[in-house]
Amino acid sequence: MQKLLSRQTGKKLYSFWYTDEINVNNSNFLTPFQEIDGVLMSFYYIMGGSVLRFEAESVYKKEIPDKAFEKRPKYRLVNKKDMDKIITDMVNL
Repeated sequence: MQKLLSRQTGKKLYSFWYTDEINVNNSNFLTPFQEIDGVLMSFYYIMGGSVLRFEAESVYKKEIPDKAFEKRPKYRLVNKKDMDKIITDMVNL
């Protein structure tokens, strides 16, 4: 079942959809949505003057080997400013 959460930002009200039926622990641990105990299905991300909307189109189960989550030799920690630039560059392609 999907659940609705709304958040007021300034004069705008944003709606977020999430589900607790997907068994993932701390799925939002490293996001601005840490308080949501479920997997986000539809949400907004405000970056500077832009509002980006992300929405899941489908959900399927797939086994992923633990090795896929290991840090690679060229791993580099990215801060919020750098991540915002990466997202902005992708949106402006």
